[in-house]
Amino acid sequence: MGHCGSTRAGYESCQWKDLKCGKLVCEYPSNKPFTKENAAVIYARVHSRWFVTLDYMKGPQVKDPFLVADGASCGKDMACMNQKFVQHSVLSVTKCDPKVKCNGKGVCNNKGNCHCLAGWAPPDCKDEDKRGYGGSIDSSLKSGLKTWICLTIRGKFQMSNSPVLF
Repeated sequence: MGHCGSTRAGYESCQWKDLKCGKLVCEYPSNKPFTKENAAVIYARVHSRWFVTLDYMKGPQVKDPFLVADGASCGKDMACMNQKFVQHSVLSVTKCDPKVKCNGKGVCNNKGNCHCLAGWAPPDCKDEDKRGYGGSIDSSLKSGLKTWICLTIRGKFQMSNSPVLF
């Protein structure tokens, strides 16, 4: 279920340090079955909580849209690039000072826009977000899921609650 990409040989396991940059598996807080056209919906139950991910079954030549996007913030001064956990400085981010552009309540993503922390609304993280999700103008819940916790899985279930771009 959780992986860091695929090749013709199959899925590639994530290295421990790269878990936050792999396949998104999100908490699903509803009792109703989730459906998505042209995708297999995969559920997992962990400690009485339900999680879901999608598999579009496109093959190794097409990047899985549920892999964490390049530039997603995954910790202080850290980001994801090609499913690897890297220093934010490695990214070729457009000029964006998060203290100024994001009012100190977010980080700059790979598109030079603010990715606001939970509780703050895009585009500049200036306004409180009553829903509490944060995010950026580049992120959307294209799948229709409300994502509270996303995680990647390697062997046993491991959690990551960092903000990510979709």
